[in-house]
Amino acid sequence: YNQNKGFLQDRIDPRVKQVWIASFDPVRFEQFDESVAGVLMVGQHAMVGTRGAFLDHTQCLPNTLYRYRVNGTEYGEIGQCALCAGDYGVPFIYLAGDVAACAEVQRQFPWAVTTPVKRGLGWRRCELFPADQVRSQIRADAARAVCNLGDAKVFRLPAPLEITVDWTSNEFAEKLDGIPGVERSDPRTTRWRIARGRDIYSWPSEKWRPL
Repeated sequence: YNQNKGFLQDRIDPRVKQVWIASFDPVRFEQFDESVAGVLMVGQHAMVGTRGAFLDHTQCLPNTLYRYRVNGTEYGEIGQCALCAGDYGVPFIYLAGDVAACAEVQRQFPWAVTTPVKRGLGWRRCELFPADQVRSQIRADAARAVCNLGDAKVFRLPAPLEITVDWTSNEFAEKLDGIPGVERSDPRTTRWRIARGRDIYSWPSEKWRPL
């Protein structure tokens, strides 16, 4: 996806293997399977529409996508990641992000450990917490999450999963018109079903068609 260009290569533990999102439909994380012990997210944001969040969005920009739901419940990219991992039997165990993102995790996945790194003051404004303190806290909290792996839960929802997207304009909903498996329940809402949580990152297209 971004080929991990945000990592400082000389600071990465030599035991770490770097992979990225494969560019095909349905989208898959390369080499992500049942052998993974747990998922940790660093630098993540809250779901679209979250008050007091910095850069809140769910995959698309907030002036495009208004609400994203799975089986009737609103989720963001944190929930998508947990659901994808859960399909492989892998628990979501840790997140570092702004205060709003941490609150989202604590509400939806209370077993996971979080580290707040900043506080949102507006969509493009935030108050950064002291960098040295944050780095130290991330190391300590991530280690605690790994040590508590046995208490973590695997997040799954009943299949097939129904994805409902409310768009800000008819224009965006129209782009999915005509793709087999996609319903348009009202001018700004599209709905489709997927068989498994690992398909959660894919959008209906001519290359990949939902159930």
